[in-house]
Formats: sequence, C-alpha cells, structure tokens
Amino acid sequence: MQQALYEGAPARGFGEAINVCLNKYVDFKGRASRSEFWYFILFTFILGIATSLLDVMLFPNNAMSPLNSLVSLAVFLPGLAVAMRRLHDTNRSGWWIGGFYLGLIAYVVFIGVATGVSPYSEPSGGMLGLMGAGGLAALGFAIALLVFYCQRGDPGPNHYG
Repeated sequence: MQQALYEGAPARGFGEAINVCLNKYVDFKGRASRSEFWYFILFTFILGIATSLLDVMLFPNNAMSPLNSLVSLAVFLPGLAVAMRRLHDTNRSGWWIGGFYLGLIAYVVFIGVATGVSPYSEPSGGMLGLMGAGGLAALGFAIALLVFYCQRGDPGPNHYG
C-alpha cells in the first residue's frame, strides 16, 4: 500500500479561510496555506474599508475612527496568528515577524526622541541615522515577509507540522 504524499497546509476558499482564522484566534502553532493567509488579509482589508466608511458616516467630526479602531484591534491577534502559521508552512520561524516589529518600534521611538528633545532644534545626524536604521530594518523585514508569504509551502512535513 502506497502512502499518500503530504501536500502541506490545505487550500481554502474565502469563507472557510475566514472561519478557520477566527476559530484559531490565538493559535500560533501549525501551518496555514497561502489561500488561508491571503483570504484573511483580503477580509481584513475589506473590513477596514467598510468600518472606515461607517466611521465617516456615523462620526463625521471624530478623527479617532472608533469602529475602525475596535475592528483593527479585534483582528490583530488572528492576523498575527495566521501570519505566523503561514511562515511555519514555509518552514520559517514566526520570529521573522518579531524582527519587523522591532525595526518598526525602533523607528517610532527614535522619531519620538528626535522630535521630543527640542521642538525648536533639528534632530542630530546621529538621531537621523538611528531613525533611518530602524526604518530600513522594518522595510527589509517587510520585504522578506512578503516574499515568504508568497512562497509555496513545504510539500512535506517540516519542523512546524
């Protein structure tokens, strides 16, 4: 009897992908197919547009966008979880996402420090260099993650499932 070949994470349709991602709200283990990941990204994009439009209609004088903020907060963890599972499908650690956020946080912190030192002076060359380094690190990780998310998953079992 011949054993069936392992095909990686199963491909999913739009509705099934959304359902799986929301049911695996904080499940950072296992694997996610490209379709599961990209359909969830599409879902959050459409949801973001819809809630932004609702915010403009319901709260025209409120720059805070309360509905969009709540929805963004609600889909952050499932989005992070599916992104991590997608990396696992390509046999990569979820720590790649950590590198992106670390670069982004460094960039934001250095901007805050540079502009908070004195509102009347220009940021020093060293501070601009640190801001640039943090921004470039975040950009580099973002490009790498995009490439990884687009790659075909490992066809067989890997370190993550």
